[in-house]
Amino acid sequence: MTVLALLVAGCSMSRAPKSVAAKAPASAPKPVVVTPAAAVVEPPFSAPQTNVVLPAPQPVSPEAAAVVTPAPEPPPAPPKPVRPPTSRPPAAQPEPPPPEPVLTPPPRPRVRPAESTAERRKLQAEFASRRRETEALLARLQGRTLSEEEKSAQERVRAFLDQAAAAIKKNDFQQADALSSRALLLAKDLLRE
Repeated sequence: MTVLALLVAGCSMSRAPKSVAAKAPASAPKPVVVTPAAAVVEPPFSAPQTNVVLPAPQPVSPEAAAVVTPAPEPPPAPPKPVRPPTSRPPAAQPEPPPPEPVLTPPPRPRVRPAESTAERRKLQAEFASRRRETEALLARLQGRTLSEEEKSAQERVRAFLDQAAAAIKKNDFQQADALSSRALLLAKDLLRE
């Protein structure tokens, strides 16, 4: 402490004296003595987040520690001997029931454009005219010998005419007109060959 007072006093001597009223004499600070018992322990920067406390060990009963061994499995039964087939006919097996018939919905009627009476008469007249012309062309083919391809074409012409006649009976004049046109064109192609 005296050393401190001397150092402070030495500094004040080297300077110009100041007015005493402005500054009171400084009292020397008292040093704090730290004893190890009174030292405060600061926690570290990263403290553990959980504090685990385990329970006291528990006694284990002998029954819990006993090992149980399973009983051995009996050996598998010997396979049955295979008998040779006898001459007996096999037992009659019941026949499976016949399959149920598949029900198909009835065909829907075709949607056709509505024709006026005058248009129907015109289509019927065109059909009759085409039919007569086609029949006349087929009659000219009667004396010829036809190849297989020509015979097939002749059958298609007749099929078109039959389908057109069926369409007329159903009052489907548009369909009859289209079918009779196909029959006439095919018959004309057949005569050109």
